[in-house]
Amino acid sequence: MSAAETARKMGWLDLPIVTLESRRMLRRPKIFTWTLVYAAVLSIITLAGIAIFGMNNSFSRSIGQPSMAVVGRGIFITLCCIQMAMVKFVVPAYVGRAISSEREMHTFETLAITLIRSRSIVTQKMVASVIPVVGLIISAMPVMFITVVIGGVSPGEALIANFLLIFSVAYYSSACVLLSALFDNSRNAVLVAYLIVIFALPDIQPAGMYVMRRLLGMLAFLGARYGYSWWNPMALTGICVLATLLFWFLAVKKVNSLRRAKH
Repeated sequence: MSAAETARKMGWLDLPIVTLESRRMLRRPKIFTWTLVYAAVLSIITLAGIAIFGMNNSFSRSIGQPSMAVVGRGIFITLCCIQMAMVKFVVPAYVGRAISSEREMHTFETLAITLIRSRSIVTQKMVASVIPVVGLIISAMPVMFITVVIGGVSPGEALIANFLLIFSVAYYSSACVLLSALFDNSRNAVLVAYLIVIFALPDIQPAGMYVMRRLLGMLAFLGARYGYSWWNPMALTGICVLATLLFWFLAVKKVNSLRRAKH
């Protein structure tokens, strides 16, 4: 079998980097411990919100609305903010060292001479690095869907929120993997990744939630208005999508140049 045929067979169904990295990562007991602790903390916050506000008759009279619907909405927004903060603080720590650690340990030379394409290396490194983050999001899904039962949140909104959280992981990880390819020191890559993700890149979830809800609303209300409040979040969401693709493309180009330098 020729080298070209072997390279073609190493497609999307064969993910050696994801397999290796995920095995190393999932063997660590801390991953499961932190996932359990994270889900427990969100559950406690949800139960505390129900106990403090949902059962408080004076709170219900003060807002003049059915208390559980308002409490459910408030808990849902709180959980979304916690989830987004988690994504912004955890993604740089994992993805920021995805490629730079290979260069530090001098294992990038071995990776560079394989038949795996550069775009596959970048993509698989991103996927393998964000497995713990996606695990945290999935572990929190049952807690977030409790707000649907409480009231004030529709199942569609809960699904959209989780979809946007996962897209936020891809959005931030694309920027972090680019920085990891640019720096040969993991500490510097992670530090710059934190600065970029926290202070420079806009949040996708608030804008995305607004746009998704409006797009769903357009199916029922064709006469919806199209003002600045509509196009601004929509433009921001589009920019985030394009930025994700651009960061990934630049990371692939950088890995290509690093591989050529090793030959």
